[in-house]
Amino acid sequence: MDRRAHLVLDGEERLAAVEIDDVAEAVQLATALSFTNATLIEQAVINVNRVPSGNLGQTAVPADIYRTRGDRVLCQVTGHPLFKRWWDHLADMAGR
Repeated sequence: MDRRAHLVLDGEERLAAVEIDDVAEAVQLATALSFTNATLIEQAVINVNRVPSGNLGQTAVPADIYRTRGDRVLCQVTGHPLFKRWWDHLADMAGR
């Protein structure tokens, strides 16, 4: 059974078959599509034409990608109170 053929969105937002050599890449693809499906659907349905904003969130803030000692952390929450709880939790874990 060939598990290497997967469907992805190509640059013109059409479905196209591609070959993927590594199952890990397929998992990363599924994760990427999970994170971007809402944006792709929004564009297809209402043609919003959002302008890129780097790594900042488009529809809910605060949202950003933070560099850590080991890697990067994606933080996307709705509203400042939830962000503050998350940030305070991280500070407590770091031994503030």
